[in-house]
Amino acid sequence: PPPNPSQFMQHAGCLAALLLAALSGETLATSGLMRHANDLEPTRRSVTVLRNGDVHSLANPVFLQQTSSTLTSRISATATQTLRNLCPPASAVENHKAHEDEFWQEDVDPSSIALCESAPPNTKLDKVTCEFIYPQLRKALPKEVHDAFAAKGAKVMASKVIAARCDKVTVAVNLNPALEQEGKKFSKVIVQVLGAQLSPFPLSFFFSPKLLARASELANGLNATGVRAPIVFATGELKNKYGRFDFLIEEFIDAQLDPDHVTEAEARSKKHVELVMRVEDNFLSHPLSAQDDTQPVPRFNTPRDFLEWQRTLIPEAATEIRAALDRLIEGQPQTSSTEMPVLLHQDLAGNLMASRSPTKHKWFVDAIIDWEAAVITGRNFFVSDIWPTVQSFSKVAKGAYLAECMAKGTFPNCRLKQFVKDYEVASRKLEQEGWLTFQSWADLVKLCREHQRKRSEE
Repeated sequence: PPPNPSQFMQHAGCLAALLLAALSGETLATSGLMRHANDLEPTRRSVTVLRNGDVHSLANPVFLQQTSSTLTSRISATATQTLRNLCPPASAVENHKAHEDEFWQEDVDPSSIALCESAPPNTKLDKVTCEFIYPQLRKALPKEVHDAFAAKGAKVMASKVIAARCDKVTVAVNLNPALEQEGKKFSKVIVQVLGAQLSPFPLSFFFSPKLLARASELANGLNATGVRAPIVFATGELKNKYGRFDFLIEEFIDAQLDPDHVTEAEARSKKHVELVMRVEDNFLSHPLSAQDDTQPVPRFNTPRDFLEWQRTLIPEAATEIRAALDRLIEGQPQTSSTEMPVLLHQDLAGNLMASRSPTKHKWFVDAIIDWEAAVITGRNFFVSDIWPTVQSFSKVAKGAYLAECMAKGTFPNCRLKQFVKDYEVASRKLEQEGWLTFQSWADLVKLCREHQRKRSEE
């Protein structure tokens, strides 16, 4: 039991949220991600609901109001109001700690936990977002962003944060004079500050605004899919005490249904799932030209291509992981030059913007946003029966890469705890499958440090 009445009330609120979500058929998840609408501050302690890959706070009164049509048939409005009252305000940092400290340490070796705590600030990206990036952007856009607009002949009149997550913050910006491109004027645009530089998605490794911009161009070039991506007008860098953070300026897409403000019950219905599947099928049915220059978007025709590239990122000190990956690679067929390349988003469900037709009987896609995790693969890439093993090795490879970063003392911006947990869970899975012997992340860091020491003595 919690040690004081205040904490008891907070825990009671979480229990009420669990019951509420269970009765409404929701899938529960805990996360440091933040969502808000109508300028609601993301400062309430709560359980969150994972809905089609998107996260919403059950303490968010706007979200509660939007989902009332689903909930009222099962519980009363009084219970909903009670839930809101049982989730008292808390600082963004407290909200971050409430989720992080309680859940991420499960299945993680204690020595690995201690190492994560000692890592540099830019490896605690959710905390940096809560304490620094989000508050700064609520006050004003940085000078570098204003300069980027000025270079395009535009000027910022007003800005407002419309969504914040642990890896990025999204700002809507009104311009006068408007930004002009290819004969069109854009008086409202989006600025995204991208905190993360390391991708949690299985087929991508690094994030960059140039990758996102190129993937958006490729998506817009596939006219036959009937799907478009926002136009990216400019990219740049912000430098602060935590290091470098990328930003981009892109087209504002107006839609009835967007990932940050779910306003329709259809968002979690069979219709929404069918919409996502239809978009995926469209991209798989319309390959890119094999001769297209797609850099810097990663490109892998077959799982073997991906595994061979992944091996280059695993440190020399991780000899057992490299040997296990070699064995997996040896069993795969050589690259096929006949594979038709297709563009994959990797997170469609959480980034689909759609509107209903005037008759309200059919949804159509306005755009797909946030292409930073995009990759290009062969059309039959996922037909391989080793795909689950490939996913596990992807998590292990990122953990091994970060172990070497720890040994060198230089990290990409990331949520280190997330990657360490993924590494250890995947390592245990691969041990059960007979691929390797489990090593904690802390032990892997020791191996990397010892390897660094020996090389420096040579």
